[in-house]
Amino acid sequence: MIESGGEIDAPFRGLFPLSHNVGAACKELINYALVDAFTDVPFKGNPAGVCILSTWRKSHWLQQIASELNVNMTAFLVKKEVLEPKCNYTVEGASSLEEKAHDSLIHAYDIRWFTRTSEVSLCGHATLASAYLLFGSGIVEGEVIGLHPKEGGVLYARKVNKASGDGFLVELNFPILTIHEYYPDGTEFFPNTFRSCQAVSTYKTSANDFLVVLPSEECVRTLRPSIDEMRENGDFRGLIVTGQGSCGYDFVSRFFAPKVGVDEDPVCGQAHCALAPFWSKMLKKSTLIAYQASDRSGILYLRVDNESQRVYLQGEATLIMSGILYV
Repeated sequence: MIESGGEIDAPFRGLFPLSHNVGAACKELINYALVDAFTDVPFKGNPAGVCILSTWRKSHWLQQIASELNVNMTAFLVKKEVLEPKCNYTVEGASSLEEKAHDSLIHAYDIRWFTRTSEVSLCGHATLASAYLLFGSGIVEGEVIGLHPKEGGVLYARKVNKASGDGFLVELNFPILTIHEYYPDGTEFFPNTFRSCQAVSTYKTSANDFLVVLPSEECVRTLRPSIDEMRENGDFRGLIVTGQGSCGYDFVSRFFAPKVGVDEDPVCGQAHCALAPFWSKMLKKSTLIAYQASDRSGILYLRVDNESQRVYLQGEATLIMSGILYV
């Protein structure tokens, strides 16, 4: 969504054609966009609302908008007043600090994420959707955006043109999530979920998710989880299940987080900040292709940089709709 005081910025005149025709009786226009992330096919991947505000508004208002849009995640952004150096964004193969910076400055935005019911500290797919909208609309003409979460730090999104010249991908630069093996067996909290499929190993991530490795891709795809027991049992945020992949995918996964209002996340970027280093170590390779086997499904192209402790996630996106909220 893009907030305006009645006058739409030039790059969005085509995207929101009705906005400038609304009469003065409307006090404020809130324009929104819905983007499917980690897919180039409509109605696949993970849908996210995107809202670029002129200034921050109260958290209660942000939560109301996210609940009204009724998708798994809505991202809200506010542009920072000044551009910032982007020398911290490393590019594979760069040999010097100067080469690591494509330009001297980048556009920077503060960003917050809300599910239907609560604010969360990080969301990969809504970040990718936000960057896709900024790049695709022409609001940001460069190749890199710096995104500043509420809890500090900076995330980078980079525009990566396809070799075919037809469109682009967005690359996110996220910190690695650490994991440690969990004893006793983490599946003790999910007896009904894992009744028909025995876990190979269980872990806890630094984002307080269980990561359960299953014996096959088929087990991941056919798992029938008990959402009620996930919501009611254990002190954890979500459950990641994963297994080694086939047919061109290095691994497959699914992610469930009913405690934060997401029964099953169609494609979860943050979960792959733990999955990518895990499978990189298991398969002894730094670049991987991942498939999230939800009903909507999605594909992620991953690179693990152990030296910088970063995960680079690339994905496509598709603009599904845009419109106006009268609030």
